[in-house]
Amino acid sequence: MTKGVWSCTLTASLPNRWYGGSGGGEQAFGNLNCSHVMPEIYVAVGLYRNGSLVASADNHKFSSGFANALPSKSPHVSGSYESGALGAVLWPDNTITEIPQIYSAAISP
Repeated sequence: MTKGVWSCTLTASLPNRWYGGSGGGEQAFGNLNCSHVMPEIYVAVGLYRNGSLVASADNHKFSSGFANALPSKSPHVSGSYESGALGAVLWPDNTITEIPQIYSAAISP
């Protein structure tokens, strides 16, 4: 997404397996990366199993060009997993753009 000389890119990573804690599970990551420092940025990420949200995380930063939300974790259960991420940016001209949710590819670990 661009606005004049400013641009921001939202990404949702492919979910991956983690092995820490009590038995591990699946986790999702999302980030919002901007070409310049913005007054305010927000990113949220969700971990979806078989199309249903099973975990989420978010991050809200001021005067930053990067925000990530991680990890969104859930115990492993057989199924299809995908990450979803959405965001919002307060541009230097004091306008706000909401970034609709995007999804990673689905995997079945």
